[in-house]
Amino acid sequence: MLRMPRQSKLWYDRNARERSFEVGQWVLVWLPIPGKPLLAKYYGPFREIGKRGPVDCIIATPNRRRTQLVCHVNMLKEYVERDWKALCLNTTVDPSTVLLDNENDHDFGPDTSSQHDTFSLIHLPDRDREQLQSLLSQYPDIFNDNLGKTHLCTHTIELKPGTRPIRLTPYRVHPEKSVQIRKELDLMIKMGVIEESNSPWASPVVLIPKPDGSIRFCVDFRRLNDVTIADAYPLPRVEALIDKVGKANYLTKN
Repeated sequence: MLRMPRQSKLWYDRNARERSFEVGQWVLVWLPIPGKPLLAKYYGPFREIGKRGPVDCIIATPNRRRTQLVCHVNMLKEYVERDWKALCLNTTVDPSTVLLDNENDHDFGPDTSSQHDTFSLIHLPDRDREQLQSLLSQYPDIFNDNLGKTHLCTHTIELKPGTRPIRLTPYRVHPEKSVQIRKELDLMIKMGVIEESNSPWASPVVLIPKPDGSIRFCVDFRRLNDVTIADAYPLPRVEALIDKVGKANYLTKN
């Protein structure tokens, strides 16, 4: 009766490794995602401020609802700060100086998006750097931070039979947000993403704050969605997408 638990322990110990963190050390903590209790990811960095036993650490979390957490060492990972000087930071925007390893979308690590525009490719081998520079120079309109549109396909919104145009009044916003809305509209018109219209349909604008303090420009299309015939298109599973890129040497985002 005791052979199975003992055998399981032996299998676990084969791949187990000892973890230890010092008081004052910066770490990342594996925590559930808000609103998705079955999913988790690393948050931080947070500082260890004490210990409660050989495997439990007290972590300071000042920006969360609970200012301190007691975490098992298996929930922690060492935080290593990126050496930005070694990456030869630049201040000019050029496709040949784009770094393809940006971590600004994570909830941890230093946010340097407001400090520097681009990064050098000096950390890559000569052959890889030349190939990447050639690719970026060949398609400069693709590898940039500006919005764009495609002419390869079109989309038509099909409405339920008998639907009448829905016209909603704009939401009341603070004068400062009104200025932000006007700037965003002018920018999207200039970029050709939207155009002025006299349509009988109208939906209000909503400004959603991002975690970094900036604003995401959105439109409340809930009433329109209620009268729209949905396309039965299966979305790919996240796990399948991760499996496809799991063995890639370089990953990019846009």
